[in-house]
Amino acid sequence: MRKRIGIIMSLFVFLPLISNAQDYDEYVKRQQENFSAFSNRVNKEFDECRKRMNAEYAEMMKKAWQKTDMQKAVPAPKPPEPTKPTVKPENSTTPTMRVQPAKVVELPRYEMPMPERPIELPLAKAPNFTFMFHNTKCKVSLANDMKISLADAYEQSASAAWSAMSEKGYDMLAGECLSERERLELNDWGYIELVKVLAEKFLGKGNGATIMQAYILVQSGYKVRLARCGERLALLVPFTNQIYGRQYIEIEGEKFYDIYGSGSGTYYVFNRSFSGEKTASTSITHEPQLEYQPSDEKTFGARRYPNLKVNLQTNKNLIDFYSSFPVTDNWSGYIGASLSQKVKDKLYPALKEQMKGRNSMGCVTLLLNFVQTAFQYKSDWDQFGCEKPFFGDELFYYPYCDCEDRSILFYILVKELVGVDVVLLDYPDHIATAVCLSEEYDIKGCYFMVGGKKYYICDPTYIGASIGDCMQQYINTAPNIIRISK
Repeated sequence: MRKRIGIIMSLFVFLPLISNAQDYDEYVKRQQENFSAFSNRVNKEFDECRKRMNAEYAEMMKKAWQKTDMQKAVPAPKPPEPTKPTVKPENSTTPTMRVQPAKVVELPRYEMPMPERPIELPLAKAPNFTFMFHNTKCKVSLANDMKISLADAYEQSASAAWSAMSEKGYDMLAGECLSERERLELNDWGYIELVKVLAEKFLGKGNGATIMQAYILVQSGYKVRLARCGERLALLVPFTNQIYGRQYIEIEGEKFYDIYGSGSGTYYVFNRSFSGEKTASTSITHEPQLEYQPSDEKTFGARRYPNLKVNLQTNKNLIDFYSSFPVTDNWSGYIGASLSQKVKDKLYPALKEQMKGRNSMGCVTLLLNFVQTAFQYKSDWDQFGCEKPFFGDELFYYPYCDCEDRSILFYILVKELVGVDVVLLDYPDHIATAVCLSEEYDIKGCYFMVGGKKYYICDPTYIGASIGDCMQQYINTAPNIIRISK
């Protein structure tokens, strides 16, 4: 809507001088009438263009879909033997030495823009259909006469359903879904999930809901493809990040994941683009605005700082939302999600109180001991039976966490409370961090040079270790350094 208003308002940048109030009122009335007529004409042209595009899309859908082989899912990396927490032996020291990393991986800090809409979508005035998304009420405009059905999963049926949705006002529905996305501040993955929940609530699980989800996502500006596997319609979605544990079809060098299915056999793909389509991402840059449902309260503290005790609850609906995420290689997404505001409101004041009067080194030392000692350890495979990196809030909900979870939380705390730079250290079977601190502190131990600056190892799984301390088995191991752009 902003783009359309901008085009229209650009016609009225300068107003002529008006000699009196009556002339001014008449002038304003004429301009409002002109504006209304112009706006209606633009809306009509947009609607007609949208219908032509969907009619052409539906016509192409009738043609035979391309036979394609499904590729096996890429499993999430599982270390041969995950490193368990190690308690630093008394009187042990780490030699002061520069460690040469295997390589430095630069990851962009992801911004979460709305996909560009090729044509602005109209909005209904009285949403009447209610559905729940992670226990959060959402409303759109739907009526029983807007329901569609498919006789089967073949080309003619899919084409007829697409045409029916275009005629039944699903473009307006897509606009309302985007408004719900903006209200709940959902990322791309969250929006895909929201549309799935809506489609299945309206049509029930099955091929109808799948093609309804595809239609809304296409109108919303997302790149998706439909495919047939046996009698099932599959929604194929590409992402800017590697998705683990989901099988995919490679189309023109891009992986399209069958995110809701695991069918075997041959897939027949409708491979046609739609104007303005964009590839989705799993990144999160802020907390989704979901209804708050508090979890059980837990107490967290730091062994070396007995005055640091904080009672915390998390939002169970947010945890449920995070649990829907597939495992990805997107470290900037896990870190970019930060912590929920409710957790920050309790945790940050408690940490800041203990950080008073401490320099950057002292603050990092406190945070390191907090993350080392406030949580119980268990590997993902022992706790969940699969690999599952945590978003920050999840450490305060689940009973256990592992090395990458602690590193993610420590990264967030150091960046947001101390304001110094942090990198992740990716060893073959372990994740730790390194923090950039001023050389005036004369820190002993292992460090890395990144961008001409010293980064000292800080290992949240090496219990009792200080800045610079490194587990013995990693002193001579060169990790990959993962650096997220500012």
